[in-house]
Amino acid sequence: RQEYNLGGGPIGNIRKFVEQDMGVLVFSLALSGVSGMSWWNPRAGPAILVNSNDSTGRQNWTLVHELAHLLRRDAVIICDNLRVNYGEPRERFADTFAAEFLLPRQDLIRYVEAEGLGPALDQDYTLNVIARRYRVSREATARRLESLGFLPRGFTGDQLPRWLELSLGKPRFGKRTARRRQRVKQLGRSFVGRAIEAYRGGQVTLSKLAEELSLGTVEAEELVAEWPNRGGSR
Repeated sequence: RQEYNLGGGPIGNIRKFVEQDMGVLVFSLALSGVSGMSWWNPRAGPAILVNSNDSTGRQNWTLVHELAHLLRRDAVIICDNLRVNYGEPRERFADTFAAEFLLPRQDLIRYVEAEGLGPALDQDYTLNVIARRYRVSREATARRLESLGFLPRGFTGDQLPRWLELSLGKPRFGKRTARRRQRVKQLGRSFVGRAIEAYRGGQVTLSKLAEELSLGTVEAEELVAEWPNRGGSR
């Protein structure tokens, strides 16, 4: 991060960084049971294949995980979705590298504490907010929080079956979505829009925005994420 002037916070376009700054050829294909693979091509150089069926957050993790393998000059690596090789030293190294690179310790701790998210870290919506900030998956976020002591060991593994069910199409944010819409209706789109633009412009903190809108900080951030960039109607 320091060498490439990436700063200590979230990275904007991870694939662009891997391709343009690191000089890696990146391919996307619909795969089954495989999250990605990496190899050194004798002519073209380093290459990574990611599963286009995975979420963007999962693909970002795979990109950096595979980048770690390339930096180690590992032999051809195929990483499966079931993590059966997780105990191998090279896999542990790649996951540790991806965690430190995508979810920097100091920035993550500072964000969780500044936004007062600690008491709700075991809630899906909180994990999703953090995952969106760092452009990774909810699973990667939870595992990182486990490693930092914010969540108990084994939490992520216990939640994975339920998250899999949710990913199959069950509604996740129905009640909170309705509550946000109700607040917008009560306060008016003009007022809410000005408040959000003030937050985006750095004039108020997320906590202050949440207070102005009578929402929790997580709900306020979700509202910001779904609000048009230029205040137009949705």
